[in-house]
Amino acid sequence: MADGVKLEAQGIPTATICSTAFAGAARVQAANLLRTVGGNDAIISSLGLTYRPAAWRRATFTVQADNLWNSSFQEVPAVPAARRQISGGVTYAW
Repeated sequence: MADGVKLEAQGIPTATICSTAFAGAARVQAANLLRTVGGNDAIISSLGLTYRPAAWRRATFTVQADNLWNSSFQEVPAVPAARRQISGGVTYAW
């Protein structure tokens, strides 16, 4: 730990931060004649990844995927479900 502190004091980055987040839900709905696709049950999941490289301490890179399993489950009957969506971003703080 002390060596890491000495390197940081000299302006040399010593750590990279990477984190993940997962969210999931199992849904079971009552039968409804308006729900034409996707059935009455589904597993809906999202996954996110955040990466903060040691060389660029002020930058954060993110990627997130929603509806991982590309489920066509209609949460609201007769309203089409959102398809799988993958998004990413870069944040720079000063």
